[in-house]
Amino acid sequence: MLIVRSLCRVVIFKVENNKLLTFCYGLKTTPAWNDFLFIISWIYMGLAIFEPTYSGDDSYYEEHPSAKYATLVIEAVIILIYLFELFIDIYQRKFDTSRTFKTNYITNKKMVSKVLIDLVLVVDYIILLAISGVHFRISRILRPCNILNIQLILKSF
Repeated sequence: MLIVRSLCRVVIFKVENNKLLTFCYGLKTTPAWNDFLFIISWIYMGLAIFEPTYSGDDSYYEEHPSAKYATLVIEAVIILIYLFELFIDIYQRKFDTSRTFKTNYITNKKMVSKVLIDLVLVVDYIILLAISGVHFRISRILRPCNILNIQLILKSF
């Protein structure tokens, strides 16, 4: 019992003396943050309505010139929010001394899937900016995966 109490004091001491860690923990445990991520994921899926329906539709942006820039900006903001949330997860797990690096990052399926999905979203966005014209967007297929990850988080509370 004494070991558990001293371990809890060490964890609380680390959290109270680290303002960024306190902020991250407070943000991640707030239901409003999870609801916000859930809504952002639905908006991200809804962007598909304003994108070309297939990869050979080069005339779409000529007919709707403002749609391209609006979707690019909205998608960039959403990807930055996802990356911020990933940073929060990685930062929090860094201070979790009760688990090893392997269990925190490598064997944690939720963490691995989040990193891989965010990585693919970023690479797909960079390809979209680098290559002119309309091409196949792998991110359109992966957008519902964020909803599934967030639903798993919502169920845990």
